[in-house]
Amino acid sequence: MSASSSSDCYLCGARNDPDASYCERCNGQLLRIPVEAQPEELVSIDSIVDDITEPPDLEADVPKERPKPRARKGSLQDQRLSDALGLSEGTTSVDDNLIDTVVTSIPRATPSADIPLLGTRAGAVPQSSLSSSEFGPRAYVLLGLLLIATAWLGYSTLTGKDTTPDSIAFTGTTTPPASTTTTTEKPERVWKANEVEGRYSFALVRLDLIRCPINDDDDPEIVETTGVNLTTNNVVFNAVPMPDADLAIIKNRTGARRLAIIERFDDGVSIASTMTPTSRNLGIDPSVAPGSSAFFVAYDPTTNVVTTTTERQALPVQIEVGSNGEALAVVLDLQTVSTQQLSGIDSRVETKPDYELSKNATDCEIAESLQIVGAPETFESSPSTEETDE
Repeated sequence: MSASSSSDCYLCGARNDPDASYCERCNGQLLRIPVEAQPEELVSIDSIVDDITEPPDLEADVPKERPKPRARKGSLQDQRLSDALGLSEGTTSVDDNLIDTVVTSIPRATPSADIPLLGTRAGAVPQSSLSSSEFGPRAYVLLGLLLIATAWLGYSTLTGKDTTPDSIAFTGTTTPPASTTTTTEKPERVWKANEVEGRYSFALVRLDLIRCPINDDDDPEIVETTGVNLTTNNVVFNAVPMPDADLAIIKNRTGARRLAIIERFDDGVSIASTMTPTSRNLGIDPSVAPGSSAFFVAYDPTTNVVTTTTERQALPVQIEVGSNGEALAVVLDLQTVSTQQLSGIDSRVETKPDYELSKNATDCEIAESLQIVGAPETFESSPSTEETDE
């Protein structure tokens, strides 16, 4: 090992002065490894004599093979550090005068705060954490004063008196005006003609008025007329073509038929009651106040066509509808009957008890087996019922 290696820094490899204690580049402390000088071997005269008197050794003339130098592994910094700490094994160099280093002690560097740690930065200055500190008495005092101020402010606001200035404009006792709330009701939606027709067109029906024969051999008389479904089981119709009909066959626009029993009232209004209910009716609401007519839904039985106009048409049956879609009246030829007058009709049909029918019973025989329940005895006239000569 050369003499200058003792002053090389084992951290950065910088070369320093032999008497330097710290590295001039990285400020690392330099390690000093003491090397003991080995005493020179003294050659005695006896050993020389022994060498002369002893017979020559033939094997000694053969030169011994010199041990091959062992390559040192690791980087230059690792080798320097190993040499400084004395951890490297005995090395054999090509030079015969190189003496193996014998480690007698492991040097230890004294701790120094001036040696920086490679690859790190200087530590931060420690500071006290405020979040972990507990509340002191001053904090509790401030919190109590804040609560007292808040309570006093709220109490003074709730119990404060009127501070109206005493001036000419505020003399005497004045009565404040009563608070009024204005509510705006949503106006009812105005219906269109196609909506009205889609709502009431299926309530218009045809009826076959039947007069049953006295003799069994005779055929019944049948006259066709028109009507309107009032409720699920009642139909108001025009009885002028056959006032003395015994029963009626109700036929809707699609061809379905129902057998009904006829009821007559003094006002000339006739009602056909059936056992088969239907949901396609006027759906009269008695609580709705009658308004002005806006649409007329008319039915032509000859063509089976329904039309909706804003004026009355020259057809046998019509439904008078208001602008908001409410049914106002039923027009049967020359007679107009209001829905308020018809709202009390709700008759039901039942089969008579202990009545037996034959398998091939006719419509007249079936009508004899039925009876009406819940029908009003009288039909009260309404001021809206009127007769016109149109």
